[in-house]
Amino acid sequence: MKKIAISGICGKMGRILLSCAAERTDCEPCCGIDIGDAPACPIPVYKTPADMQEKPDVIIDYSHPS
Repeated sequence: MKKIAISGICGKMGRILLSCAAERTDCEPCCGIDIGDAPACPIPVYKTPADMQEKPDVIIDYSHPS
């Protein structure tokens, strides 16, 4: 099973990716990355990739282009 980190998880597309990945059996969202607050997020959310404690296999980036 692939572990997925979602960058931009607090945004609209990040939340959609989280719900889609949670429904699958071949992958699991392990953490998110976002500069915003994520009080209702069911997985850990970090401010930067360097802060991540999990070791994802893939990072999907839906953050701001800058």
